[in-house]
Amino acid sequence: MKAIKYVPILIVAITILFMVGGCATRKKVISDEDFIKIWSGTWINSENNVTGIKFRKAIFHPDGSYDHYYEIRDTIFHDTTNFTFYAKWTDLEGNIWYKAHWENDHYVEGYSMGKFSNFGNTYEEVWNFGVEPIEAWTPEDNRYYYRIWYRQE
Repeated sequence: MKAIKYVPILIVAITILFMVGGCATRKKVISDEDFIKIWSGTWINSENNVTGIKFRKAIFHPDGSYDHYYEIRDTIFHDTTNFTFYAKWTDLEGNIWYKAHWENDHYVEGYSMGKFSNFGNTYEEVWNFGVEPIEAWTPEDNRYYYRIWYRQE
């Protein structure tokens, strides 16, 4: 008879565990090695849909840096930006995300949040200057700059 009293409590506890466990699977940590494979390479944007500084090409290096080029055909880069990643994960759709602090060769710094999609062939980024980290993916937020890049084969 006493055991019957505990059944509703047990059901509630199990339900909470399933809910918490379900939320945990929305973000899955990605290894540094797998992230760097997606990150590394040459990324371009020949369209006029970028805000902020208008670079057309960036070469992303395995050390977490990338070199900016003004034009796709340029062979001399403008500067290098170094990233310190503090979060990397995949979502349920297979997109790969990161949050990072960055600093370039001119001692300018800020924060970035990026998303790699389309099997790692499309890269979108929101970024800012300054000391305030980006907490949520909001490309339309006027506090952030937005750009999209495409992997160059």
